[in-house]
Amino acid sequence: MQTEGPLTIFGLKALSSDNTHSDGLCLFFQAVMGVNEMTSPRFFMCRPDYFGINYEINPWMNRQVEVIPSKAIKQWESLVSILKDDLHADIDLISPVEDQPDMVFTANAGYIYDKTFIPSRFRFAQRQGEEPHFRHWFENQGYKLIDLKAEGFFEGCGDALPLKIAFLPVIVLDQTSPHIPSWQRF
Repeated sequence: MQTEGPLTIFGLKALSSDNTHSDGLCLFFQAVMGVNEMTSPRFFMCRPDYFGINYEINPWMNRQVEVIPSKAIKQWESLVSILKDDLHADIDLISPVEDQPDMVFTANAGYIYDKTFIPSRFRFAQRQGEEPHFRHWFENQGYKLIDLKAEGFFEGCGDALPLKIAFLPVIVLDQTSPHIPSWQRF
């Protein structure tokens, strides 16, 4: 399937019945391809089998917030059902890894455009273990991998702003690393 335009990023924060985040569940997913008249939406996701707040590496993480695994899985399955049944979306799944609770945040895996993948280089050691799993998955799916030439960190769509340019629609923003220029084109 061919697609035109930049990557579309979707995010959904699951709220409890009283609109709080007390269960600590955040489901983020990344569209692998943009949507046009010729394609269905396509998402890259990871089941929250091992999701938890096991450490704090950003202001949104709080180890005091309890994650209820059965609720996280039920909400995730409901989301997948909506995406498949209502949006007729294709879902690409990476297997969760027990010691990598944040793999559910697949938008941080890297940057995807058509069949090209720019893998992340995570700043924090707690997330660096995800890198080989994401690289392996994309290599096995036939994606061309492009590693950043600059030293420093890159955390996928958290650091990339899609723009439609001739070759690859990416600008890397200087959010996670002082070593990457404030913008870099590929």
